[in-house]
Amino acid sequence: MPDEENEVWRRMLSASTAGLGVQLTQRQLEQFSILLEGLQQAQAQTNVTAVTGVREIVLKHFVDSLSCWPVLSAAGVRSVIDIGSGAGFPGLPLAIVGQGLIKVTLVESNGKKCQVIQRLIEAVGLDNAWAVCQRAEEFASLASAREQYDAVVIRAVSSLAVIVEYGLPFLRVGGIMIAMKGPEVQEELAAATNALEVLGGECQDVMTLALPEESGRRSLVVVGKVRATPAKFPRRAGMAKKRPL
Repeated sequence: MPDEENEVWRRMLSASTAGLGVQLTQRQLEQFSILLEGLQQAQAQTNVTAVTGVREIVLKHFVDSLSCWPVLSAAGVRSVIDIGSGAGFPGLPLAIVGQGLIKVTLVESNGKKCQVIQRLIEAVGLDNAWAVCQRAEEFASLASAREQYDAVVIRAVSSLAVIVEYGLPFLRVGGIMIAMKGPEVQEELAAATNALEVLGGECQDVMTLALPEESGRRSLVVVGKVRATPAKFPRRAGMAKKRPL
């Protein structure tokens, strides 16, 4: 990428994240540059993301992912699990800004995408991020994962009633789940009332924000874990989506 173009997107990234309250260091900007290059190389070999242009990657992957960092930082979390990570978002940007502060587990059931995530972790040089190639329902059954995390982040996976069944089993009581949704979430919230009650969750906040450069609006639904999740959840693979609680 030409130096001039590289400088333009770096300035855009810095300004956009500063608007979210996230100040990036030069080292972090270098890591985002490596991440961008690695993502473009991966995309040239296999279809890992529908977002391909540099501007779109910066805004819709990097900046959007970091929109939940202020919530995680304010909560003082130390361990984060990103469920349905896709090509590594929001987990990889969170791991970059959270070095020395948080450890991030990125769960992705698609083998090719999971391999891409692991390559990107190694290329960027992250020692606080790990890729898990497994379905969330299966991973949550392991004692090493169940109710072991301070925070869960989920972006664009399914409806809220479905994703709370994916996410809440991973949370310790007192932890938080951030569901990254579109601007209209009230109907989904209403439909998720029973699932939250059954699974031990409680909606704590709904934060609506405008992403920079007119790249859309985002709602962050913050769910607190107030009780232990019954052992029978999550149900076997596919059931949460087929028969939401």
